[in-house]
Amino acid sequence: MASPPIYKIFGVSLTGELDVLAAITDAPAAYINTLFSTENYLILTIWQADFKQQGKNLLSTFGSWDPNRKTLFYVPKAGGGVTAKYISDDAFFAFHEVNSFEDESEAINIDIPRMENLGFPTVTRIQNLRTNLGSKTNVSPSIVYPPIRTFLCPPTAVRK
Repeated sequence: MASPPIYKIFGVSLTGELDVLAAITDAPAAYINTLFSTENYLILTIWQADFKQQGKNLLSTFGSWDPNRKTLFYVPKAGGGVTAKYISDDAFFAFHEVNSFEDESEAINIDIPRMENLGFPTVTRIQNLRTNLGSKTNVSPSIVYPPIRTFLCPPTAVRK
């Protein structure tokens, strides 16, 4: 795998002008499915689904789970500005966002369905989903409904 990757967060104006909001060079190469946004910010969240090797499919390119690899939150201000960075207290995986907003203190609140490992991408492979197709009682015990956790990016981190 090429290292290090460069993540570019950009916008395109109504006139077609490209505006690079941030170029992030200190994050691992990882699977990213979504960006979070609030009224004033975009948030790039890089949870653990790191590309570590060549593989036959997306899942086989992920490295082993590392409980020390924290989740990284990058916050460039919409319209330009310096990127703020926030690091989670623990390692987790998520597949998608739920909600993000700014509160009265200007902190960014990010609601994420937090998973403790990379099991979700495996149990949601098509052959596993088909196993229980049409069954009302035989739901796969491997499919877990993860708790939603709110992560807080403090306003001091955002105002760097």
